[in-house]
Amino acid sequence: MYKTTIHILPLSIFFALLFVGCASSQEASRAMYDWGTSDPVEYDVVQAQNQSIEIPGQGTQETTSTSATSMTLEATGPFQFKITITDAEATGSPLSVDPIIGLESEVVIQPNGLLTSASGLTGNAYIDGMGGEEVFRESLQALFQIVPDETLAQGVEWTNEISMPIERMGLEMSREVSDTYSCTQLTTYEGTPAFEIESTSKISMSGSGNQGGQEMDLLIQGTMTGTTYIDAATGQLLSTEQSGKLSGIIDMAEASLPIVMDITTSVNVAK
Repeated sequence: MYKTTIHILPLSIFFALLFVGCASSQEASRAMYDWGTSDPVEYDVVQAQNQSIEIPGQGTQETTSTSATSMTLEATGPFQFKITITDAEATGSPLSVDPIIGLESEVVIQPNGLLTSASGLTGNAYIDGMGGEEVFRESLQALFQIVPDETLAQGVEWTNEISMPIERMGLEMSREVSDTYSCTQLTTYEGTPAFEIESTSKISMSGSGNQGGQEMDLLIQGTMTGTTYIDAATGQLLSTEQSGKLSGIIDMAEASLPIVMDITTSVNVAK
């Protein structure tokens, strides 16, 4: 009776933390994004999402999607960066990723990492299909961790709140995210002195609309946790891993359908 396939916006398409201007091997300045200029740094970003929906009388409908993206980040001036997507591929997605290959975006951020503008996003079929420019800008924000007011050092904790609307595939949704970060230690990552940062994200998505001729309301909540390593001397992202589970209910005219999503993401410097 039901044919329901909902693709929720990837939560961490480009999840990366970039820190610069370390005051010593133990701490970093708050104005860590004032790079001036730099050579491009290339990253590989991988995401996998498994979604299951319980359908009355039909059992479990499972949908798996994966994506792999190659991108470069280049500082072009104080608090200014160019992001270039050099390659992308995806399976199990209703949208082709081809329109974002070659995309270049000039972004401006505040000293604490908050992204204030991003160019080159208008009229892109993939970006429009994923929910629009505001949603895609939020994925670019993930490249620039909003840092605490105090100096970054072992034991420092901070939070960040995100609230934004999403319109995608007939659904109008609201996404609320509460992030908590903790700089846990100065360690080494593959031989490089690095800060280790643990993160927890509480996520809630709610909305309604018509998809495939079916009117629906949805509420999905869950938690993502992650670990990131950044070079303590240069601030370059070395690696980040994030995983979690979201679950909720899709209310339709004739049934309430439980939904569960398992999500993993990784960002690593290309080798």
